[in-house]
Amino acid sequence: MNKLFNILKNNYYFIIYSLIELILAILLVIKEEIFNDVNYVYYSFILLNFIFSFILLLNHKNKNNLFFCIAYLFAIFADFNLIILGDNLSLGVFFFLCCQIFYMLMIGINKTQLLIRFIIIIVLELLAIIVTKTNYSFLVFITIVYFSTFLANIIFAFINKFNIIFIIGMILFILCDVCVGISNFEMFEGEFANLLGRLIYYFYLPGLYLMSVGMYIKSKKRSNLN
Repeated sequence: MNKLFNILKNNYYFIIYSLIELILAILLVIKEEIFNDVNYVYYSFILLNFIFSFILLLNHKNKNNLFFCIAYLFAIFADFNLIILGDNLSLGVFFFLCCQIFYMLMIGINKTQLLIRFIIIIVLELLAIIVTKTNYSFLVFITIVYFSTFLANIIFAFINKFNIIFIIGMILFILCDVCVGISNFEMFEGEFANLLGRLIYYFYLPGLYLMSVGMYIKSKKRSNLN
């Protein structure tokens, strides 16, 4: 009994955070119609994850948790433009790029990795110019930079042996972005478009949660070592 009490005491904010996420997720899956506007519910997930990252930082003050908290702050700005306002895509993607830059700082980077990242971005931007031609725009440019940075973060997270749960969360996150990209093609309509719309959040929300879990476990391990 004392052991259980100690577990609850030492992990209370993580348990509360997880329960709130679970309850909201179940309600969205089973009874989505009870919400007047599900976009605000989805946005509440983002806010909840940021609050958790801030509490994590207060309890485990280190550079990685600071970068993680700032990354989620940029995610709030990005999703405000994309989910709540529903416009200004370029600004939303730019904020998500800022988010990925702080993940990059968390994962770690050296001069060789930075050079590889720049080469990937340049190659993909040239391909985008060739493919889109006159339709090439700032939105295309910033999206390529964002996606390249995100993909590189996942690859180098594996190479640098970052927390595996965090990496799985990032993979779900990028699958969400793939669904967003596919859904923007006008050829997809009807049931398939609705499925893509659901998959966006089915990947995104668990992805954010697993990234938070990964950082929490990493922080607890570091705290125990100290």
